[in-house]
Amino acid sequence: MNLEGYICWHIRGSSVHSSEEDETPADILKYYNLLSSEVSLPIVVISSVGALPYLKSILGKKTNVIFSKDTFDSFLSDAKLILGSSLYV
Repeated sequence: MNLEGYICWHIRGSSVHSSEEDETPADILKYYNLLSSEVSLPIVVISSVGALPYLKSILGKKTNVIFSKDTFDSFLSDAKLILGSSLYV
């Protein structure tokens, strides 16, 4: 992933192993709308591999969203993305 100027957004969520800490689809869309309205940078979603299908079902059609797990699968890769981002939420 060769990006300059991006936001990292860590989302906790899974349709399989849900918990009270997981973001609901409504909350995810609310946060997405807020981020997108304030910043015009691409949004890199940091999540677990297991959450990827769930998150893609909510945000997959958003043209400014990139999923880190489409390219990387390790914690260290996620950490590197976060450290290189303009903002981490």
